Amino acid sequence: MRLPRLSLARQLLVLQVILTVVTLGMVAPALYVQSTSDSRRTAGNRVLNLAETFATDSTVRGVLEGVIPEGALNPAATRVQSVSGADFVVVLTDAGTVAATQMPDHLGKPWDLERSTVREGRAWVGVHPLDGQPTVQAHVPVLSADRVERLGYVVVGQEYPSFSSQIRAYVPNIFLYLGLAASLGVIGSFLLARRIKRQTLGLEPHEIVGLIDNREAFLYGIREGVVGLDTNNRVTLINNKAVELLDLDVDAIGKDVADLGLPETVARAFTDRTSVTDQVLSVGPRIVVMSQMPVMAREVLIGSVTTLRDRTELTTLRQELDTTRHTAEALRAQTHEFSNRLHTIAGLLAIGEPERAQDYVTKIRAAHNQLLHDVTSRILDPTLAALIIAKGSLASERGVPFQVAPATHLDEIPLDLAADLETIIGNFVDNALDAVSGSRDPWVELELRMDDDHVLTQVRDSGPGIPGHIANSLFEAGISTKASDDSRGIGLALARHVCVLRGGEISAHNEEGAVFTARLPWPQRP
Repeated sequence: MRLPRLSLARQLLVLQVILTVVTLGMVAPALYVQSTSDSRRTAGNRVLNLAETFATDSTVRGVLEGVIPEGALNPAATRVQSVSGADFVVVLTDAGTVAATQMPDHLGKPWDLERSTVREGRAWVGVHPLDGQPTVQAHVPVLSADRVERLGYVVVGQEYPSFSSQIRAYVPNIFLYLGLAASLGVIGSFLLARRIKRQTLGLEPHEIVGLIDNREAFLYGIREGVVGLDTNNRVTLINNKAVELLDLDVDAIGKDVADLGLPETVARAFTDRTSVTDQVLSVGPRIVVMSQMPVMAREVLIGSVTTLRDRTELTTLRQELDTTRHTAEALRAQTHEFSNRLHTIAGLLAIGEPERAQDYVTKIRAAHNQLLHDVTSRILDPTLAALIIAKGSLASERGVPFQVAPATHLDEIPLDLAADLETIIGNFVDNALDAVSGSRDPWVELELRMDDDHVLTQVRDSGPGIPGHIANSLFEAGISTKASDDSRGIGLALARHVCVLRGGEISAHNEEGAVFTARLPWPQRP
């Protein structure tokens, strides 16, 4: 059976009691040694004073000199022992035999003076055994009145306190201190536990650990990136997916967003305290969708939480779908244009104008052949040539002159490079056709050629140019040159994404309209 989990207050109380007991256990031996030393020193001083006083007594000196009868010595020693509280008072002859004592068994017998220095004429005090028990004894010589002759010795002793007696003496104090310490520990533990529980919202330690474990499992178990910031824009939490999506190679916890090396637009989006939903951002070769929500605690802003989703795969699929869409639109435009021309020819023949019909066919054929010749003679890659011819048909349907620049020339290229160029050309031309819509003198020009080790793609138009407020963020996801864009400004971001992946460059500027330029490195020499 599992024991019930102790609350924080009880854990603190148990800890206090353990610390108190351990402390007392460590201090008790030191106290015992100190107390023993103090008792020995106090008892030694006491018996030494008694021995020195009794050694100068006239009765002791008279008996040892033979002036006073010996019968007077023992009562004098007994009287001093009774009055002083010493355990024994002994008088020795100069030969060291006992002349007076309260212990009849020792009377007339030699006293052990082996450890003493009293035979040298000096007083001595120390621990000396007596009948197998340790005693504190003081040995003092008895001198004649002129202090020249040594007559004998006085020994005053006190039983040395045993270990058990000292323990019995200190146990009450120990329990008193332990009880006092435990009481203070209980009060302190209770107050400390209340304060900690207020700071931890009433949660016990195991509950806090559970919350942290659940948070870690949640953060590192989801497929979305999660980044938490405090009010100073420092990272407080980040999971592995966010590190991967943001391409971070450092420990981001505790660092400022500005120090993570993120693109300016991404760092600006992180530090914006407003709520953001599904904002599309470019982070290196990746396209990510960011959602951000400010975090409040007790009606106080404490930071923000940002989620990141990888949209790179979806963007790649969209790129492929856009290529298919461009082709389908071009085919639709060609079909529509062909139908209109057939209707015109049929109408001319119906009203009896065969010559006009023939002239109309000749002009159409010449214009179509001119574009076909310009494209096929300068662009030898069939994939790109087909796309450009289709875009020409789309421009013709919209009534916009579409031409290939005289400097255009491109040999056959690898399929992967051709696919990327399709994305760039398709988005550039579509933006140009939309930009010149409604212009007084619309036109679109495409230039495609080798430029050193790069393939240069440039599209010019006669439209109003790039608005100044989006000039610096034109290729960011979500930015569009159109007033209304259902695609949410992803076309030019796709073109930039293709260039970044290949290590190329993309730019745009105004020059009698808008000029879009892309340079892709050539993978290998043809």
